[in-house]
Amino acid sequence: MNKKKIEILCYGDSNTWGYVPLSGDRYPKDVRWTGVLQNELGEDCLIIEDGVKGRSTDIDDPRPERPGRNGKVSLNPSLKENNPLDIVILMLGTNDLKKIFNRTTDQIAEAVNGLIDIIKNNTIPNVFEKTVVLLISPPLVDEAGKEISERYAGASVASKELAKKYEKVAQESGCEFLDAALYTNVGEDGVHLDANSHVALGKAITDKVNIIREFNA
Repeated sequence: MNKKKIEILCYGDSNTWGYVPLSGDRYPKDVRWTGVLQNELGEDCLIIEDGVKGRSTDIDDPRPERPGRNGKVSLNPSLKENNPLDIVILMLGTNDLKKIFNRTTDQIAEAVNGLIDIIKNNTIPNVFEKTVVLLISPPLVDEAGKEISERYAGASVASKELAKKYEKVAQESGCEFLDAALYTNVGEDGVHLDANSHVALGKAITDKVNIIREFNA
């Protein structure tokens, strides 16, 4: 009989999808942090990618050419499709910092807390006794980056605030937490991770997941 795999959903935006700065291409699977995570954890874990370019926490993009970006709307279907899940890795918030949304970091943190509630109420584990949520505060935005300065005005400062807000949400909701900014740098566009940062983030998440595995063994 085959051993059950620890199933892990990675739910995020373009930095989970693997967007290459400026080019818009996608990093190869073994470069994306999700692929690094799979390689590091090995065959007894299954990594499921669900990253959508431009995805926010819980707000619709008003531009008609950008449908389907509301992370709250698409979360429950993703959970239902991919259950059972032992760990859900949640990394959203960068797109909420766009000037067009005019959101405070408190509003973004509150939205993330709502997503955690959805995960808790709509998942069943495969190996663990209960599904674990790993909340990741996103990489820092450099609003001086090429092509984004106008769209992300004020985001450099705001993105630095998210880590503390997210960590508090994680503590209050009983989730695990990791600050992606401690391991990553964005590329020339000021938003998307460079290749080395994907590798570094993947390894940092691996360490966190291994601690979660030991605790839930």
